[in-house]
Order: sequence, then structure tokens, then C-alpha cells
Amino acid sequence: MSKVVQYLQTPTFRKNLIAAFIAIVCLFLFVYVGLKIYTKHDESIAVPKVKGLHISAAIQALDQDDQAYQIDSVYQMDAKPGMVIEQDPEQGFHVKSGRTIYLTIITQVAPEVAFPNIKDKTLIEATAILKNHNLRIGDTSYVADIARDIVLDAQFAGQSIRNGR
Repeated sequence: MSKVVQYLQTPTFRKNLIAAFIAIVCLFLFVYVGLKIYTKHDESIAVPKVKGLHISAAIQALDQDDQAYQIDSVYQMDAKPGMVIEQDPEQGFHVKSGRTIYLTIITQVAPEVAFPNIKDKTLIEATAILKNHNLRIGDTSYVADIARDIVLDAQFAGQSIRNGR
């Protein structure tokens, strides 16, 4: 045990201890300053309000601040196409430059939907099936038939619609 205590009191040990301490402090400072520079600490920009704008105006506002954006689209039957209905992060949040702003817009074109089988169903049942598929019922015409309020045919632009089309 006395040899250990004697070694701890030598100038060589003290020099090594001081050098190790200085190396640890320098490493800590290097990592601390490097992370501040790399993560752009205290550098942020406010997200502009683009919700409710047309997509072209929203893109222009985001391009002014050099913010990246990604667009997703959804279809809503009664909404104006091209409008931004959702943004993430919300207006006023502070983000770093280069952060992607996610936008959800109303699509310009309705998606294609497989036409459900409504032939030989009652009018009430056919109406419910079409509403579940987000389809509207246009003009209804009645034909003399033994079956009352039964769908005999579905047409679009004068052409019969087959299931799945």
C-alpha cells in the first residue's frame, strides 16, 4: 500500500493527472461548442400561417423563409380544391431552418372509387350504400315494374354502370 501512496506523490503522477484533467476539459468544450454549432442552437424562425391559403400562396410564403415543405392531399366533396386545411407544425411555432413543414391540401381531382353493387337492392338500402362510398345520387327515374322501390339499373351520363367501375 505504501508504494501506491508514494507513486501518487511523485511529480510524474501529478503531471499525468493535470494533463488528463486538461484533456477532459478540452474534450468537453470541443463537444459543447461543436454541438451548439451543429444543432444551430438559438437560431429559429417562426412558422407562417398557411392554413386556409391556396397551395400556391402557401408555397410562396414558405419559400420566402427557405422552409422545406411536404404536401399530402385528401378529397372532400364540398371543399374548395387546392386549399391548405392542415399544417404541422402550427403557425407561430419556432423551428430551425431546413425543418419540413407538412401541409394537407384538398385534392384537385376526386379519387376513383369502385362502384358498389346496388342492383336489386331497395332504394333506401342503395342510398345508404352509395353514401358509405361517398357517392351522390343524381336523378332518379321510376319504371313500371313488379318490384316496388327496387334499383333496376344505375347510369352515369346515359351509360349503365357495372359493379367495380
